[in-house]
Amino acid sequence: MGGQGYQTAGEGAGGRLAIHTWDYNIFKGELWAYTPGGSTIRDGGGPGTVFIEDKKGPFEYQSRLYIDGRNLLIPKPVVVNELNPRHVTDSTQKTTNNANLDFEHLTVQKNAMLEIAAGRENINSINLDYVMGDRTGYLHLANGQTGYVEYSTYATLRSVPPINFHVDVNSNIWLSADFQLIGIQIPAMQLDGHMVGVRNLTLEENVQMFISDTATNSKVVAGQLQPYPAGTLGMGKLAMQANALINHEDFFNMECAYIHMRFSSLISANRINVDAGEILMEGDATFDVSDRGGDGDILSGQGSVVNVSDAQTAGIGGGHGGYGGGADRNVYISGAPYGSFKTPHHTGCKGGGSQPGNGGGRIDINIVMGFHLDGNLFSVGGNARGANSGGGSGGSVHVVTQNFSGHGLIETSGGNGIQYGYGGSGGRTAVHVNWFREYTGSLIAYGGFAGSSVPATDETRNGAGGTIYVTDSNSIGLDKKEVLIVEGKPVYVDGYVRLVIDNDNRNHVLGTMVMSDTGTTPHVFEFNEVNANNHAVLWIEGDKSELIVHKFSGDRTGMMHLSGQQKVWSEYVASTSGYTVAPVSLQDRLWSRDNSTINHHIVGNTQ
Repeated sequence: MGGQGYQTAGEGAGGRLAIHTWDYNIFKGELWAYTPGGSTIRDGGGPGTVFIEDKKGPFEYQSRLYIDGRNLLIPKPVVVNELNPRHVTDSTQKTTNNANLDFEHLTVQKNAMLEIAAGRENINSINLDYVMGDRTGYLHLANGQTGYVEYSTYATLRSVPPINFHVDVNSNIWLSADFQLIGIQIPAMQLDGHMVGVRNLTLEENVQMFISDTATNSKVVAGQLQPYPAGTLGMGKLAMQANALINHEDFFNMECAYIHMRFSSLISANRINVDAGEILMEGDATFDVSDRGGDGDILSGQGSVVNVSDAQTAGIGGGHGGYGGGADRNVYISGAPYGSFKTPHHTGCKGGGSQPGNGGGRIDINIVMGFHLDGNLFSVGGNARGANSGGGSGGSVHVVTQNFSGHGLIETSGGNGIQYGYGGSGGRTAVHVNWFREYTGSLIAYGGFAGSSVPATDETRNGAGGTIYVTDSNSIGLDKKEVLIVEGKPVYVDGYVRLVIDNDNRNHVLGTMVMSDTGTTPHVFEFNEVNANNHAVLWIEGDKSELIVHKFSGDRTGMMHLSGQQKVWSEYVASTSGYTVAPVSLQDRLWSRDNSTINHHIVGNTQ
């Protein structure tokens, strides 16, 4: 046992205790090898080790290692760097999984940490048949090391080791196919290296897992290692209990047959891409890439700095689905819209100024069967942090699924400016439902608010709204949908197509832009329905472009802005007459044209 330090002096580390028996072991007393534990003014020493090995039969041994950290504030690792003498003297003695170190039982508790080191015998691997503890201990695998934790080549086991993991770059952790992470440290697993064997991953309630860009994983099929592509986390099933968290430092890319996220569980990253068979997200379960799009990859979408008075500058909001707040102050060349309304794949953009909000990130979800969303998909622009800077624009959410249900929330709103800074624009959301949509939740892409110092008389202080594009086959059925063959695979053409623009009365001037990423104009944009509410303003990209709308709907406050010889066709059928009620206003600039049925009724204003 380590000695106690005087006053503020540190304490001594625990020592080493080893017992080897070859007949029987009925000792019931206590074995101690630890530090006194430290205090608020005195640093505790690291724990020692207690090792017991009993011979159970002619060729059967049981080895046990005990480590007690005595609740150290900062874990101090116990390093094992020597082979079991039995394995040194008898080379015929085989270890499980051919590891250098092999323990049938490991107990790690009270913030203890186990590490291995090469020592004189070039140790680089450890096998642990069964792990016990209080969920506070650690196993740390360094560069080039391999650990086997309750892993068997010959059996599929459910493994619930009460331990935390640090898996460094270029290290390997072999785990059971059905693995449950239950450690209570933050994080319970830091995965920078290679994870092998896991097919069903469960994160217990409140458990956190951090993943870096260097992390990889593989599955074992018929005894053969099959790695997933670099950067892809592959699973058969991912289950996250209430308040569990997975945080990726950059791009979370997952292939998974089934994902179940319970109440308030969270996956966060700069970008999220999920290919799944089925996803169930309970209330407040969330994918979140808000404020994690960085500067944005489209320069014209980034906010700039403008003079709002002789003595005052301000940051324009980032643009994406529409114009960032204040974009008119820089003749619309910064904070500008970009990206496809139909297949959004860009991040949001930062606002102007020295401390702007970042753009929202990017979420892509492709589901073979069904997506039930009672939780949230967030790609919200970041709020400005200071210095009269602008808010970031909302990012992208792109969902493709066979069926879609639930009553959750998808939001790509812009971030708020600060002081004299302007709000970022909303981003872009597209939900392609190949068959049946019974989702009754919310889809929001509002512009962000300007800072409190921007005058209320400034009509462009808040960001423009973004685009929300939704398709389904509710009215026609999947059997009647047009099918195209793309690269040998059938692809369903969108059924009923609906565009929603709604900016919550935040900006009556700046436009939400319907655009394409093809780079060529003019375009022809066609929708079964356009729903415009709360003074949203709709613009379309490109001179001479055309907008075909089979039905306008809304609250009579929306504005359709035409310019550059653009045309809008509203419920128009050639050589027929009819009666159209369009609850939107029209604003024409530079030879634009409205082509409606012969008798039309615009329930709004024309300008």
